[in-house]
Amino acid sequence: MSFDRRLPRMVSRLWLLSGLRLRLLLASGFLGTMLIAAQVRAEAPMTVDDASTLDRGSFKVETTWQREGGRRGVDALFGFGAHQGLEVEVAAGWGRDRDYQPSADLRGAALGLKWVPMQTEEGWSLGLRYDYGRLRVRPSAPALGFNETEQQLTGLATYRFGKGYAAHINLGFAYSREDGESHSSGTWGLGLEVPVLRPLTLTAETYSLRRGSVQNALGIRFVLREGLKVSAAAGRGDGISFGRVGIAWEF
Repeated sequence: MSFDRRLPRMVSRLWLLSGLRLRLLLASGFLGTMLIAAQVRAEAPMTVDDASTLDRGSFKVETTWQREGGRRGVDALFGFGAHQGLEVEVAAGWGRDRDYQPSADLRGAALGLKWVPMQTEEGWSLGLRYDYGRLRVRPSAPALGFNETEQQLTGLATYRFGKGYAAHINLGFAYSREDGESHSSGTWGLGLEVPVLRPLTLTAETYSLRRGSVQNALGIRFVLREGLKVSAAAGRGDGISFGRVGIAWEF
């Protein structure tokens, strides 16, 4: 979709890439895609992922409301620490696009595997993640419906400065297939986390989920209590503003 941070980064990707298909199919009056964000977002509200995983036996649940132009949607994610340094995530997203006619319902699902063998409290942490996502677009005119699948492999690097400051780097490759046609593109992202007060962190990021497109966003994350956080972010890319609000619980 997306917008994502990440499964939801994969669900988020579907959102962020939807505008491309909208423009490509505008001549035929068809509305665009919400592509599954092939990376599960780093800690909300970021789309750029971090090189860290849940502890073995830990779980997390996230839900995010997002918008981009006339597109609105919700995604949900469940993740668990399958092994030390290995995290498994599943996500689903639901949305609707009213920017173009006929309008369409968007349904996405994604699976993500995140492996970070090198994790440190300060200094460099390094890892990889793989995501597979599927999108179903069901417009008001059924004949215009289609399905799309996407896979993404992303290298993750995080440098932690201590006291909550962190910088994230993503570099990857995405491959998608829709109606018998395949497409590939490189992906990248840079993100920064800056603690302001004990419960409040500011985030900034710039990233590209397809060739020729760059998204920029600023966000905040607030800790309500241990393991429970709320977040919000707003940004702009390809001349379209987007935003998201979410809540996450780790236990």
